Amino acid sequence: MPQLPECMQSLPATDLDNLAGLSEEEAESWTLARAAEYRQLALTLHSFHNAVVPIHRKLPTEMISEIFAHCWQDGDSRSIRLTHVCRRWRAIAHKTPRFWAAAVAAPGTMFNFEDWEEWTTAKRDAHEAWFKTILAALTAGRPIRRVVVDGLPSPISAALQLHVQRLVELRVTLSNIDDLRSLKKLLSGQVPNLETLGVDHPGSRDTVPERNAPLPTTTYCDARS
Repeated sequence: MPQLPECMQSLPATDLDNLAGLSEEEAESWTLARAAEYRQLALTLHSFHNAVVPIHRKLPTEMISEIFAHCWQDGDSRSIRLTHVCRRWRAIAHKTPRFWAAAVAAPGTMFNFEDWEEWTTAKRDAHEAWFKTILAALTAGRPIRRVVVDGLPSPISAALQLHVQRLVELRVTLSNIDDLRSLKKLLSGQVPNLETLGVDHPGSRDTVPERNAPLPTTTYCDARS
């Protein structure tokens, strides 16, 4: 093993001793494995630190949840950063349906699925999973007051289909003919609570797709092209 660079001298003595007896190939594998161990240790220490900060020691979970319910800024998808602060905040947010109800009602760019076909598979899978997670975080059995999406690719439509009976208001921007077909399929089932349907289809004369049966409770429909 060649002489270690000066920056390595900050390692614990036990690590230096272990490195001293390794070949260059062995040292390469060992350092990667050791780095993963230290990374996990750092995450554990950060999690413990977050658990003992004053806001978590002095405020009950119910009060933090109530605060979160008022934290979504209309149209500003950066509000989602609240769930990135720490594991506990993410867990509390996932159990705060009013936070997610506000999110789906005014998501900003978070629910922008335009140019879906140009996305990588990984990006599509990630956005689909996130959309499903948000819908699942809404209180089961209760009406979903408002959902706004830009673009309606079939996987997103399929995820929304599982909750369509609870929709009260749906506003969607269609970017291509496939989105229009997805909307038609979405509306072909039972939508007993839908009161408002807004469809924006820029650059097209197509409006709301025809159905075999009328929307039972819809009192307002806005279709723009």
